[in-house]
Amino acid sequence: MRDAYLARLGFASVEAPTKTFLARLQRAHVQTIPYENLDVLAGRPISLDVDDLFHKIIGGQRGGYCFELNTLFGWLLKALGYEVEFRMGRVWLRDPVDVPPRNHGTHVVQLDGQTVIADVGFGGRAPRQLLDIDQRDVPIDDGDAAGEPLRLVGAGEHGVMVQRFLDDRWANQFSLERVAAHASDLEVANHYQATASTSHFRHHLFVGRFRQDGRDGLFDTRLSRRYGSETVVETLTSLEQMEQTLREVFGIDPEQHRASLTKIMDPIPCA
Repeated sequence: MRDAYLARLGFASVEAPTKTFLARLQRAHVQTIPYENLDVLAGRPISLDVDDLFHKIIGGQRGGYCFELNTLFGWLLKALGYEVEFRMGRVWLRDPVDVPPRNHGTHVVQLDGQTVIADVGFGGRAPRQLLDIDQRDVPIDDGDAAGEPLRLVGAGEHGVMVQRFLDDRWANQFSLERVAAHASDLEVANHYQATASTSHFRHHLFVGRFRQDGRDGLFDTRLSRRYGSETVVETLTSLEQMEQTLREVFGIDPEQHRASLTKIMDPIPCA
């Protein structure tokens, strides 16, 4: 399993568990394995069992959303000899008025006297670089786009906040708690995100993957392709375009996902 996982990320052999190798793994992951919620949109159960995740993501050449991607990545890191700890977080995009639920989760890694965040499942503007959890208020260029660095700031009871500089301001991305999460915490959060009627994953399509020079993202029928700081946007108007985009842009075989794509193309109107 470990070697097949590494092969999908483009690594022909195992290396020592260093910070440099971890950084390369993280970047390769977000540029190879897409973030996507096709199964949630179709109403399929989301298993966080490692064997199930491996079969889906590595064997099936798929992606997943945060709990799937980061759970499997955490397994790989442990298999490679890293000391990892899963922590729950909250997504603060678009400045919600109320405190959001624990709707994100990722790993921190203890390495060379540092505690670094190694996230491969945040979606839109996920960090493409390891983040030292104790390095606060320092802009970090992760190579995502010119002039749009990241930084970490204190978030009080919510732990630490990851921010990105967007539209001339520091915009909150996600917070991460200070304490380790239990398997039951992850199980509850995953169940909510996958099944609750209020979960946006149940009603919208999210697919995304980084490229070396930017990122491709599909939100419902809106395809955005970012090259550095420039973005080209296109609205897809047919099921054929949606299927072609899944296949050619994100490397996902659309055969099993027509129901999800049709749901987005022809939404049921509200009563």
